[in-house]
Amino acid sequence: MAKNLLYCCVLYNKDYFKLLTLLLKSMRMFSQHTAFDILIITQSEFLPIVDELEQTLNFKLFTFCIPCTTIFQAACARLSIFNYPDIHNYDKLLYLDTDIIIKQDITPIFDLTIDNLLYGIESGNIGSPSFGIQFFNFATISKSVTGINSGTLFFKKCEPVQSLFSRICNHIDLHTKAGHPIPYCMDQPFINFHAIKDKLYDNQLLNPYISLFEDNDIVTNYKTSSICHFSFPIGNFGHKYNRMSKFFLKILTEQKPILNTMNINSKKYSWRDGYITFFEKDKLITTWSQYGKYTLIQPLIIQAVWNNHYHILKMNENCTEYISIRTHPMDFDFIIGSILPSK
Repeated sequence: MAKNLLYCCVLYNKDYFKLLTLLLKSMRMFSQHTAFDILIITQSEFLPIVDELEQTLNFKLFTFCIPCTTIFQAACARLSIFNYPDIHNYDKLLYLDTDIIIKQDITPIFDLTIDNLLYGIESGNIGSPSFGIQFFNFATISKSVTGINSGTLFFKKCEPVQSLFSRICNHIDLHTKAGHPIPYCMDQPFINFHAIKDKLYDNQLLNPYISLFEDNDIVTNYKTSSICHFSFPIGNFGHKYNRMSKFFLKILTEQKPILNTMNINSKKYSWRDGYITFFEKDKLITTWSQYGKYTLIQPLIIQAVWNNHYHILKMNENCTEYISIRTHPMDFDFIIGSILPSK
């Protein structure tokens, strides 16, 4: 039975693993992740970073290594997916840029019925250099045609999309060999030109599921979206990481009024080489403090505090296991623990 695949690319600049780490930690906290495999397209010297991330988050990360010596090659890596040796195992594929935070379950995207097209969210128009104005013949098409943002792409493993990616790659190869300047939006103009010219795109289906945070943090589809893409400014790692971190902190600590129905009183849980124990009246005792506090802020989500360290814990349904992300200091340290047997 064919499976689904989510894939990301980190090449050339290893700093982008810090963005990928935020993406995957947010997925671990807010989304199911068993309905699809996760592939990281990278280069061989970065494999130890992927291994460490896999061990930290405790889920499998598949890898596909390709050569890369320029930032433009790194940007175009998403187009190499059909060269992945195990591509035949998959049906639907979802590509995500690393500058993304997941805020709710993304598996409904894989349940969408799709054709043999390239799906992306509506963005800009082809009268812009970011969406292919330099390539289109405007005697046959209007500049007002809207484009797609290439930071999130959804498609089937099918011959029409594979052939489309091949044509895009051939165009990019000819463009670079001719010495033409690299577009500001890297491969996005090439993707738009060929997908739109060949009528192989849809820029409507995904719009409710993906919020595009460009030069501000106000979006109109926040309630329905599961994917939050911090696309601006292109190539500015520090700016993106700062915005993404603040946003991740906000959604981690968001409070929703609920009844405290969790049965965790007097239960002890592992915490790396120590323990934490929950008691009535929000009292928390740990290996490192007798004066901790905790608060239920969302269903199955607890904010725990001791020694001026703040953590957000997400319990499983029967409160036997948890995952935790530290929010102060804001390093998003990730911990997995489970209930300890009572003596």
